[in-house]
Amino acid sequence: MKIAMLTPYLPYPPDTGGKIRSYYLLKAISSEHEVDLISVYYEKEPEGVEHVQRICSSVRLFRLTRSWTRSDRLKRLMAPIPLSVDHFYTPEAAIEVNKVLEGEKYDLIFVDELCMAPYTINITDIPQILGRQKIDYIHYREMAAARRWGQQKILDLLEYYKLKRYEKKMLSENRYARCIVCSERDKEILISLNPSLRIVVIPNGTDTAYFRPWPSPADNAPTLIFIGTMFYYPNVDAILYFFDRIYPHIVARIPDVRILIVGHNPPLEIKSLERFSNVKVTGYVPDIRPYIAQSTVMIVPLRLGGGTRLKILEAMAMERPVISTSIGAEGLAVQAGENIMIADDPLDFASKTVELLRNPKLRQRIVTKARKLVENNYSWDVLGRRFLEACQKAVKS
Repeated sequence: MKIAMLTPYLPYPPDTGGKIRSYYLLKAISSEHEVDLISVYYEKEPEGVEHVQRICSSVRLFRLTRSWTRSDRLKRLMAPIPLSVDHFYTPEAAIEVNKVLEGEKYDLIFVDELCMAPYTINITDIPQILGRQKIDYIHYREMAAARRWGQQKILDLLEYYKLKRYEKKMLSENRYARCIVCSERDKEILISLNPSLRIVVIPNGTDTAYFRPWPSPADNAPTLIFIGTMFYYPNVDAILYFFDRIYPHIVARIPDVRILIVGHNPPLEIKSLERFSNVKVTGYVPDIRPYIAQSTVMIVPLRLGGGTRLKILEAMAMERPVISTSIGAEGLAVQAGENIMIADDPLDFASKTVELLRNPKLRQRIVTKARKLVENNYSWDVLGRRFLEACQKAVKS
């Protein structure tokens, strides 16, 4: 088949959750089909084009240009199109993208994320699949609920209403042969908007050869690690919640515990946590594996959800035990007490974290089962085949 894949960013290097998923789905379909990647960018052309060109047939990048005056920003804010969609779309880019889509004889178009949907709205003679990493309007609703009253809360609420209306409109027209989501919860949400949708659940995965078991550090100091894009509000909320409600109960029982916070662009409120002598905020790192290898336990104290957590799967693949909230582990077929620890109460989270840090036999039992779970259910090799099947069925239907 000849397939066009539209993404809101070049999916390389795979250093964020969204880019990781897009990259491995691209690798999967490119292994058996001819794939043209179509993407957009602002200002400087993204790095990594040469690597992606080795994977797929061609890479076509379209530069977005627009005015950023206060008046223009206000107009976009008040327009019906959600800002998170508008940011990745301009009419000029749409004209160029449609020239490509109409000029090539594609058998299938994979639209990676709702924000790329406007580019294919006029394409009616080619089957389309819409991929979702999370249900965006739910994400904004949860963020708004978590914030104090103020400008950002109002903006999140406005985006929530606009996205819900936009999503319902896009999905009600049955333009997609399939929709692909990360979890059963996300599937149920889309079904509530349009019961006739054909939805395939393909959770996030991990590269089990790249994320392989590493030995524990020689000093064996008790170390907790949190990994995530640190300008992403749910991750910021998780860390602040951890230090406010959970950390004091851990350090009271294990005074020499170390905390690693690893991820892109941490805001000042996260950087300031280095005021604690046992806390290290790294910012961006090119390879997270050495940091996971330094850790004893991964913590995932998330209170806002959507999609599935790549960080959990990566830790499991490297045989590091994970303790998470129920929301943090949402969408994963895990068993509490068997291959992961789950705690939603702050005191319970602290107690189970301490138990993991103190009990090497418990850690080993959990990580052995966790690694097996990832190999059997969350390897990108396994998930890639499911994605290939979904693409083939979309074309046949």
